[in-house]
Amino acid sequence: GAGIDLGGIAKGYAADEVIRVLREHGIKRAYADLGGNVIVLGKKKIGLMEYITSWIRGKKVPREQDWKIGIQDPFKGRGLYMAIVEVSDKAVVTSGPYERNFEKDGKLYHHILSPYTGYPSASGLVSATIIADNSTDADALSTSLFLLGEEKGLQLIESQPGIEAITINQYKQVRITKGLEGKIRITDKEYQLK
Repeated sequence: GAGIDLGGIAKGYAADEVIRVLREHGIKRAYADLGGNVIVLGKKKIGLMEYITSWIRGKKVPREQDWKIGIQDPFKGRGLYMAIVEVSDKAVVTSGPYERNFEKDGKLYHHILSPYTGYPSASGLVSATIIADNSTDADALSTSLFLLGEEKGLQLIESQPGIEAITINQYKQVRITKGLEGKIRITDKEYQLK
């Protein structure tokens, strides 16, 4: 009665297809959000008024900038973020138990199941974010990172060239891979970079 389901990478694949179609039609900059899977093409062009305002204030900013992607606060509602990472031509994919879950008899059950137990993963993480060149890989790796937990998961990601990660544990401690040092800004004082 068992079967294989590609749901763990389906949104990643769809996001990659969106970018492929946009590129085929000559689009040079775009942002696509498929709910936990964000993918950006090129750099964001800032508006003329924003550019002029910054120039008047004596703050020169480039007309093109990396996209600012919010990392969702896993303890608060959708759209509330706890950090910002800046990227271009990257996928930013997060796995966590905070959106798809239910409570029964006082116990929370979520959708990321351990392959060892068949029950929801209890890795100590509440969020695992991957930044990669494509969303399919990022989708698979964010789930793997979440399942492996902080130590083993970050070891795996550090061994993958061109892949970066952000983890948040149950104590609101944030860990990042070496390639993200200086590229992430924690915006919520409840969180600490570990």
